[in-house]
Amino acid sequence: MANFNKSFQDEVRRLARKEAKDDLSRLRKDNAEMKHAIAQLRRRTSKLEQEKKQLSKAVSKVQPQPAKDTESGAQRARISGKTVRTMRARTGLTQAEFAELVGVSGQSVYQWERRDGQLQLRSAAKQAVVALKGVGAREAKQLLAAKSEGVAKKKPGRKRKAKAKTKAKARAKRHARK
Repeated sequence: MANFNKSFQDEVRRLARKEAKDDLSRLRKDNAEMKHAIAQLRRRTSKLEQEKKQLSKAVSKVQPQPAKDTESGAQRARISGKTVRTMRARTGLTQAEFAELVGVSGQSVYQWERRDGQLQLRSAAKQAVVALKGVGAREAKQLLAAKSEGVAKKKPGRKRKAKAKTKAKARAKRHARK
């Protein structure tokens, strides 16, 4: 009986190996087909990417580039102290005159010119400085004259009047207490 058990176990092992071998051969075939398909797809993808690059180059040559917004250009502009100094020297303006054109104080222009590296300016001041980049000496004087005429015509705003009234009331109260 021991001989029969041993023969039976050997036969089961042989049949199991045969089944596993058949299954593995099918898997190997499928694996080879998949590798072949993947290689074809990679070749096709690289060919399509090359065609895309060529077409995009051809299209960019045919179509003109859109104009950049001045506002976004001002945001990306790099303004340094040296830039402000050279612009002011080119236009022949004093620090106070340049400050009036930009809409800041003369002290601000003085501080800008003393700094090294890129300046951190507010958007309105940055846009004004970028707008003055292409301006010459004559244009700058004309802009300054036009701006100073506009300032002379302005009346004091409500805030100034309100502050003056509150200060006058405070003075009157102090004098009344005495």
